[in-house]
Amino acid sequence: MSELFRAIQENDLPAFERTLRDQPELRDARDERGNSALLISIYYGRTQIAARLVQLGVKPSFFEACA
Repeated sequence: MSELFRAIQENDLPAFERTLRDQPELRDARDERGNSALLISIYYGRTQIAARLVQLGVKPSFFEACA
């Protein structure tokens, strides 16, 4: 599992911010099942992380918007 998804699952906002600062392209990353970082953050109830992804320009898909 990537450092980004680990930070989301563990609700580690500093690690999440650090990872995206070092690798900004990861904001659009998908896990091994094809789930986006935004969807995973919503699924785990990480509202601060989800909001930060949207602030960074991630456009929610229809399914992510419904979640």
